[in-house]
Amino acid sequence: MVLVGEMRDLETAQIAIRAALTGHLVFSTLHTNDAPSTVTRLQDMGIPPFLISSSLLLVIAQRLVRRSCLECREQVQVPVSALIDIGFRPEDAEGVRVYSGKGCAACANTGYKGRISIHEIMWMVPELQEAIVRQRPANELKRDRRESRDADPAADRAPESGERAHHDRRGPPRDVRRLRAKGEQT
Repeated sequence: MVLVGEMRDLETAQIAIRAALTGHLVFSTLHTNDAPSTVTRLQDMGIPPFLISSSLLLVIAQRLVRRSCLECREQVQVPVSALIDIGFRPEDAEGVRVYSGKGCAACANTGYKGRISIHEIMWMVPELQEAIVRQRPANELKRDRRESRDADPAADRAPESGERAHHDRRGPPRDVRRLRAKGEQT
């Protein structure tokens, strides 16, 4: 396993790509707005698309968002159509509960206390690898990912502990136990 700091320039990106191509599991950070933009950013640095599609297994984009105060939060009604507009499937939107903080002494009357991270996960599936080689823009990659997720709801589900991820829409062929064991050895 190799941990590369932030990839800011071509030289660092090339080192990470070379390590990944020679069989190392490489972890690194890269500043982008979302997961599909990682591909565009690497291309802008000068990494050829065929190397990106060959070496990238998974991209996780994260954001820290303010958390509604647990002491004063109250449920608010949000139209199902609004939830669908922001990306929820109709069958999932029905059960969503939305909360808003009113403000109290615990949160200094802001309605927020603490932060929570949200993640966007992009598995490199064969369709995405092909799209990268063809140099399709990030917004098209994101649309394709959303369409494949809608076609197969299990596509966003990560493999359970000990479960083998098949080389389909759920992700690359990796044995979760083997990756955990490697992580514990290093």
